[in-house]
Amino acid sequence: MISHHHFSDTGLIAIKEALKRQNCLDKLSLCFSENSDATKIGLKHLIESLPKHNFLKDLVLQFSGCRMISDVGLNHLKDSLAKMVDLQSIDLNFDRCGAITGVGYSYLKETLQTHPSLQRFSLNLSSKPITNDELGDLAEGFQSLTSLKHLDLNFYNARKLTNDGFRYLAEGIQSLSSLEHLGLNFSNVTKVTNAGLSHLKDCLPAFNSLQSLSLNFYECTQITDNSAIHLKEVIEKLTSLKHLSFIFGSVEKFTDKGIQYLSESIKTIQTLNSFSLEITDFKKITDKGLNSLTEALQANISLQNVNLKICSCNKITVQALENFKKCLQNVNSSSRIKLTGAISTSGEYISLSSI
Repeated sequence: MISHHHFSDTGLIAIKEALKRQNCLDKLSLCFSENSDATKIGLKHLIESLPKHNFLKDLVLQFSGCRMISDVGLNHLKDSLAKMVDLQSIDLNFDRCGAITGVGYSYLKETLQTHPSLQRFSLNLSSKPITNDELGDLAEGFQSLTSLKHLDLNFYNARKLTNDGFRYLAEGIQSLSSLEHLGLNFSNVTKVTNAGLSHLKDCLPAFNSLQSLSLNFYECTQITDNSAIHLKEVIEKLTSLKHLSFIFGSVEKFTDKGIQYLSESIKTIQTLNSFSLEITDFKKITDKGLNSLTEALQANISLQNVNLKICSCNKITVQALENFKKCLQNVNSSSRIKLTGAISTSGEYISLSSI
């Protein structure tokens, strides 16, 4: 991996020359920061040198906050990657890269379409004002990835996305029948509602091989208990699922019923080895919600690792916390489940790793 905070064009040329001497390079990771002094010209030279590495299978390009990456750079990247037919894994980070527009997303789509045998793809578009139509265009590229096993997409703070964007994404990924891991981060995508999650519900059951599912809806303030119903219906159909992770936060319309729906789904997945749940600032979660979660953790005998982070849910009483702690102590005494995380309410704090 090559990582630096102050790359210049001279530095990129030096990297390009150094890479020429690597005859059998199979993995390359380049990390740039927003403080980089390099220009689009230097980046162009570096990207155009990549196809010379015919054996390259794993490529990581981190451009978090970089001003030099734009639609032009993505076009150069598209042309270069099209010549690298052995690539199996691509990890791209364009967090806060403000010069990328819908044209750049079209180039990304074309990049994906030239790599149907790709096994792993990760894309970070955090804090990018991507629109529904732009996501729909990009999502068409996913339809080509029929061999893809691992997909991570980060749309944190993409505030222009609505339910239509979720629909386009669902249509794009529903043909990924070989998928084993799916991670979707919609944190702070504030316009999505239950209807958006319903679109995901319609596509996820098609993933018969899915073993790991991670969903982040932190500060998706318009979702309600009905979203938990959609998630429950999905999870119960994922018969190969081993790892499940949810993050929710500041969702005022989420109540005990939502926690109950999620808890019921945990009970039914007898293949589940690992479960992680983070809920923060839920004003309507009470003892009833915590008790349903406790029962689910006790009932699923396949669980081996549980990570819980429950914070600022101030309607949960001390008595419920003590009951939760006692139940988990009984489970943990058999060494069946490894617990991590913490639960805190108004004045009460339990570290689960100490139980």
